Amino acid sequence: MRHGKVFSVYSDLRTRKSSLFFLILGLILLVLTLLQYAFNIFSAKGDLAGILTALTMLCFGACAILYFFSRMFGKLAEIASEVENDESLRDDSTEEDSSKGNS
Repeated sequence: MRHGKVFSVYSDLRTRKSSLFFLILGLILLVLTLLQYAFNIFSAKGDLAGILTALTMLCFGACAILYFFSRMFGKLAEIASEVENDESLRDDSTEEDSSKGNS
């Protein structure tokens, strides 16, 4: 029986790089939006300033969500390493019980 792909708890699925990408893209769009409002650089038909504002907010929102996921993956990795190294969670008692039963 084949199972799906297993992800490591130490992998953050590139959320940190993706959040940085959306932050940079959002800052570029913010500068374009401010230039559009200040100097009306793009004299195209339609509401280009509104579109730029909406895209800027979407990029910053995606950045915030991906940064949150990145932080949660980091905390998950800390918890996983604590569980791996915790001596009180070792299953030594069952090994002793099975060795007593075999004698």
